[in-house]
Amino acid sequence: PAMLRQSNQFWVVDMQGMMSSEEEGGGGGPQMQVYLLNEHTVQQTGRGQPLGDQLGQHGESDAIREWRQNRRTSTLSRQTETTPSRLAPEIVGLPDSATEWDSALRPNYQQYSASAEEGEDSEHDPELGCLQVPAGLAELDTLGSVLRAIDLSVSPDSPRLGHAAWSSGRCGCAASAVTMLQKLEEVAPQAKGRQERRVEEVMRTLADVVQSGIATVGPQQMAAALSVVADRPGFDSLLLFAANRVLQGGPKFLEDSARCPPASLAALIRVFVKAGQRDPLLYRQLATACHRVPAERWSVDDMAEVLGWLRLANVRDPVLLRHFSSVLQQLPVRALSPAGIARMAGALVDVGVHDEAVFRRLSLAVLQLPGPDFSGPSVASILHSFVRAGLRDPAMLQRLSQLAQGLEPGSLSAEDVTRVMGALTQAGRKDKALLRHMGAAILAHGGEAYSPRQMGVVARALTEAGVQHQPVLTHLAAAMLRMEPWAFDVEAVALIVDAYARSNALDTALFGRLSTVLQQQDNAHFSLRKIGTIVKAYAHPEVEDGALLEKLAAVLQQMDSAVFATQDAVQDVSVILNAYAHSNCRQLALDLSATLTNHLRPHVGVLTAQAMSNIVLRVQENRDAAFHPSASSSVVSRRGGAAATHRAMAKSQWKGREPLEGDSDLYELHDNAPASWK
Repeated sequence: PAMLRQSNQFWVVDMQGMMSSEEEGGGGGPQMQVYLLNEHTVQQTGRGQPLGDQLGQHGESDAIREWRQNRRTSTLSRQTETTPSRLAPEIVGLPDSATEWDSALRPNYQQYSASAEEGEDSEHDPELGCLQVPAGLAELDTLGSVLRAIDLSVSPDSPRLGHAAWSSGRCGCAASAVTMLQKLEEVAPQAKGRQERRVEEVMRTLADVVQSGIATVGPQQMAAALSVVADRPGFDSLLLFAANRVLQGGPKFLEDSARCPPASLAALIRVFVKAGQRDPLLYRQLATACHRVPAERWSVDDMAEVLGWLRLANVRDPVLLRHFSSVLQQLPVRALSPAGIARMAGALVDVGVHDEAVFRRLSLAVLQLPGPDFSGPSVASILHSFVRAGLRDPAMLQRLSQLAQGLEPGSLSAEDVTRVMGALTQAGRKDKALLRHMGAAILAHGGEAYSPRQMGVVARALTEAGVQHQPVLTHLAAAMLRMEPWAFDVEAVALIVDAYARSNALDTALFGRLSTVLQQQDNAHFSLRKIGTIVKAYAHPEVEDGALLEKLAAVLQQMDSAVFATQDAVQDVSVILNAYAHSNCRQLALDLSATLTNHLRPHVGVLTAQAMSNIVLRVQENRDAAFHPSASSSVVSRRGGAAATHRAMAKSQWKGREPLEGDSDLYELHDNAPASWK
C-alpha cells in the first residue's frame, strides 16, 4: 500500500470503517483504502480492458484473483446500488481542479457489466444511448483540450465501444466516432513526445467504433474516416471492413452514393488504391457509384482524380468515361480552371481517351480563359497532354506559346521547362522564340535543378529545332560534370550524347565523363536502340573512345538472339554497323558485323543478312578510296561480282517499308530504289 500510495499511477481513496450502534453490540470496521488507476498518466497497454485486468498487469494478489472468479460467474446486472450515506470518503492525492474529477465521477451514460453468458447478440437496450460528439468539440483548437473532451465521451470501460455492433441501423456511434477522428487528425500535428502515442491510442479506439458500426455509415463518412487512418500503420482491419461494406452494400450503397459529394468517392478510390486493394469488383462498384452522381455535382478536378486513381488500379470503365465526357461538354467555361483543364487532359490521355469533342471543349476553354489565371505548371501540363493526345490545334498551341513567353523565366521550374520543350519536339514545332525563352529559364535557375534525363530532353529539343543556344548547352555540360556517376542511366546518356553530337557541341570533357559512366553500367541496361544512338555519337573523330566501343561490342555479342527478332532490330543493327564502320576500329567492326548478321539471318532471311554484312566492308572501302584514289578501280571491280545478288535482294526486300540507315549501300545498284537511298 505504501508503494501504491507513492505512485503517480493511482489515486488513493481512504474509506472510513462502518460503525454499528452500541445497542446492537457491534464494533467498528477497519479503515479501507481504494486505489484508482489514473489513466491520464499510466501507459495505456491495457486500454479497453476492465479495471481489474489493468491492475493485474501491475501485480497479482488474492483480491485480484477473487475478482476474476466473481467476474466469470456474474450475470448481466445494472449497477444501481447507491453508496451508503454513512461512508465518508476522504480523497487523497487528487488534482487541484475539482471540475475534472466531478465530470469523471458523473459521466453522461449508464454503466453496464457484461457476463460470459451474454454477448454481442444481446438485444439493444433503448436506455443505452449512442456515443455523442462532445459539446463544443468543433471550437477546440488545442490537442490537450480535444483529448480531454474525447476521453470524457469514450471510456475504455464503456459499453459504447461495442454498442454499434449490438444496435440496429439507427445507431449513431460510428458517425460520432468519425467526427471525433476528423477533429483529432486536425490537431494531431501538435503532438509531441508521449502525446503522439496517446493520439494513436485514441485513434485506434475510435477506429474500432467505426469498424463495429461500418454498416451504419455512408460513403462520405467512410471516406472521411479512411482518409484519417490511410497513411497510419495498424488500421488494415478497418480498411478491409470498409472494402467489404462497399462490395456488399448493393443498391443501398449506390443510393447513398448518389447523394454523396464526388470528392468523397474519389477519396475512397484513392485510399483503396494506396492500401494495395486489387479487387476489380471493388473498383467497378465505386465506378458505378460515380456514375450515379448527378452531372451538375461534378467538377473537373474530381473527375480527373477519379480517372487517375482508377488508372492506377488498372480499371477502365467505358460507361464512366462516356458519362464524364458528357459532363465535360455540358460544363460552362467559367466552371473550368487552367489547373483543372491540365489535370483532366492528363487523366484522359493516361487512360487512353482521345475523344476529339472533349479535347476541343478543353481547347476552347484555354482560348477563352484570361491569361493571368495560367501558371507555369498548368501551361506546361496542358501543352504536354494535348501533344500526347495527338491533337494539333494551331490556335491553342499559339495561345499556350504566348502564355508561356509571358511568364517570368525564374518562375518556371525544371519540370515545366522540360515538359514544354519535350512537347515541342514531339509535335515537330520549331517555335524558336519559345525555346529561347525556355533557355533563359534554364540559365535563370541553374543546371543543378535538372536531372540528366531532363538535360537530354532540353538538348534534343534545341537540336531538333535548329536553335544554336550554346550558352545553355555549355551551362548544362558544366552541371553534368559536377554530378555523381550514379545519377545517370543509359537512356539519359544516350539522349545527351546524341543531342550534343548532332548540334556539333562536342565537349571532350563531357563525352569522356559520360564514357566512364557507360562503362560502369550493367550489360542488362543496354538495348539495341540505345547502343546504336551511343555508338553513332562516339564514332565522331573528335570524341571517339575505343574502350567504350569495345565495351558496347562485347555487350552486343552477349545479347540473346531473341533480341534480334523484334520488328525494329534490322533498323537498329543497320545504325550500329554504320557507326562502327565509320570508326577507326576496323577489325572490331568486321567481327561485330559477322556476329550481328548471324543473329539476324533466321529472322530476315539470307539475302538481307548478307547485304547487311557488307555494310562495314563498303564503308571502309569508300573511306580507303577517298584517301587512296588509285585504289578506286579495284573497289569497283570487286563490287561488280555482287551486283546481281544485291539487285535480286533489293527487288524483294525494299518495297513496303521505310528506308533504313545503311540502305544506300544495300540498294545503290537497284535502278528503282528511292532517290533518298542512292
